[in-house]
Amino acid sequence: MKTVKLGLIFVLGLFLSTVVQASGVTLCLQKNCQSMTNYKTEEIIAQLNEMFSGDQREILFCAADEQTKRCLNKPISFLGYSNLMQVDFQILFARLNHVKKNANSLEMSLDYQIKANQYYPRCIASDSFLTLSTSWNGGLRLLSPLFDCRITELGKTQLFFQFDVDYVNLDTGYFGGFYRVFSQGDVLSPENKGYALFRLTNSRHIEQERLLPQNVPGISNVNRRTLSQTSKGDTIFGWTSDEWAEKWNKFKETALKIIYLEPLND
Repeated sequence: MKTVKLGLIFVLGLFLSTVVQASGVTLCLQKNCQSMTNYKTEEIIAQLNEMFSGDQREILFCAADEQTKRCLNKPISFLGYSNLMQVDFQILFARLNHVKKNANSLEMSLDYQIKANQYYPRCIASDSFLTLSTSWNGGLRLLSPLFDCRITELGKTQLFFQFDVDYVNLDTGYFGGFYRVFSQGDVLSPENKGYALFRLTNSRHIEQERLLPQNVPGISNVNRRTLSQTSKGDTIFGWTSDEWAEKWNKFKETALKIIYLEPLND
């Protein structure tokens, strides 16, 4: 009898986990959130095509809290290993090169900007798919099959990325979901899972940018200046610690762009 009860508990647990995984996508529009299956497939694909075909050409990723759908202000991160070293991967953003609409999917070329041990290796753009499923309670998946990255000089590394969307907010432009990522080849990484947000943008800031002094309520018009400006009388020895940090970060970002041949005006 005890064995039967344990079997029933196991089957119930398996059923509940299946239901949770197949619970579908919540779509929010005009502050009203409901199941995506309440909308027509054609309407959703048309809306997604409009979003991904617009003038915002970068997809910015951010590790997030599954319950609150809030960004944790850090990128998707995971570890890989080669024969000589450990590699700290970070998926920061992907450049969106082109989009083609099909019946239930969008084909797109994604140029992932991945940081590996503080450097940006050269990666081949991934032929990716954002696919809408109408089975069960509906689903939305961004899939980037294996694509090559030159992580080391000794061999070839391939990365795989999958993002199963469970939350779309058309008011804010945020997509939330569960990701799977791994690498194989010269740098190996076991499958890593987690929850993240992504958003189409041109600013590379998934959170609202910090307000400049002239935009902060309560600050008078006297002696206003932006964070990047200094008066003619300022000297290097008069900088505050915040100004030191800001100028160093700008110098470092410019130097990395020059090294990796990225546009300086991004």
